[in-house]
Amino acid sequence: MRTFTSTGTQAVTIELGSGSVEIGPTEDQSVTGEIHAANPDEERRITVDTFGSELRISVPKRDKRMFSSDITVKILVPAGTDLTLATGSGDLTTDVRLGRVSAKSGSGDLRLAGTGTARISTGSGDVTVLSVDGEADLSSGSGDIRVDRCGSDLSVRTASGDVIIGRLDGSAEAKLASGDFRLAETTGSVNARTASGDIVVGVADQLPAWLDLKSGSGDVDISIPPAGEPETGAPYVSIYARSGSGDIRITRA
Repeated sequence: MRTFTSTGTQAVTIELGSGSVEIGPTEDQSVTGEIHAANPDEERRITVDTFGSELRISVPKRDKRMFSSDITVKILVPAGTDLTLATGSGDLTTDVRLGRVSAKSGSGDLRLAGTGTARISTGSGDVTVLSVDGEADLSSGSGDIRVDRCGSDLSVRTASGDVIIGRLDGSAEAKLASGDFRLAETTGSVNARTASGDIVVGVADQLPAWLDLKSGSGDVDISIPPAGEPETGAPYVSIYARSGSGDIRITRA
């Protein structure tokens, strides 16, 4: 095991060919970490550098393909720390609220407790964000996407998997090739498309809704009462939903 400590760190960048990353909260304003590798030679070749307020953990590009997957990086950081992650294969797990997050994995599950903003992508795996205050852009080639709360605009894409959103206080853009889209409660407009799957949207706060819904071979169910046009300047939501093969349901949250 290899350990490191950094002070004055506001951003962490991690670049690995493969391996898992675990990030938790620190009890002070310093950053501490551990690197675990099954092969001691691999452990020594991982570099840990500081550039101003940025801490960078990386594998030299010439060595990335030589590393095994038995690498784990564990870090404790202050709340609000920015994170940039790039890994060819591996999981990311956090249980501390981060600032701006940009994470990309070729294959692995990405799970975040909380962020300021999020730009997250995995080629194969699930994406989970419990809470994001600002904008979020999430994608998975094959896996589910879950967001419990988003405080601004949200973009989600998955080729094979479901999208499950709790509370949304912004607009949503969703594109699914195969899977269901479920949004429990929204105060913003929604544009959702799925080739094969159901679409369910709950409209929050008694807001009026403008609806444009179509399913190729499924039912369309609207369980909110009709209403006239909102007054000029009054809030409302716009819901555009298309499913090639699946049901569409609009409810009152």
